[in-house]
Amino acid sequence: MSENEKQVEKQPLDHRACFVDTRGREWPLVINVLKARKIKNELGIDLLNFFSDEKSQNAVSDDPFQLLDVFYTLSNAEEKGVSPEDFFTEFNGDTVDAAQAALMEALVNFSPTRQAQVLRLLVDKTKEHQDKALKLMEEKIKTADFGS
Repeated sequence: MSENEKQVEKQPLDHRACFVDTRGREWPLVINVLKARKIKNELGIDLLNFFSDEKSQNAVSDDPFQLLDVFYTLSNAEEKGVSPEDFFTEFNGDTVDAAQAALMEALVNFSPTRQAQVLRLLVDKTKEHQDKALKLMEEKIKTADFGS
């Protein structure tokens, strides 16, 4: 078992930072200082200050390819002998969505305990808000009169 997988296994089941690709492979995401430094140097995304760094937040929300590069680095895919092409081929919209949620979990799990509690609330409330917004949009579409 890799160090990455050991760190993920220590996390409570509801806060595990992992996602499953379309091939059924589980990819744990664990942030450590070495990976954060690599991502900052190569992509300009500061994971250590992500929640307060608007530039880094915008980089992952505006450029899905940079976001995928972050997933590739944090998942240890290269160390497991998985090429970027093989890794990225197994992503669809649901996989990206699950990987984004896993990234948020990894960021919270990496944070100092006193900050992690607040960040956990922020992440949970954001997800709750997104779910409510999608439900509201669905209801509006269902009840819309398109002149038929």
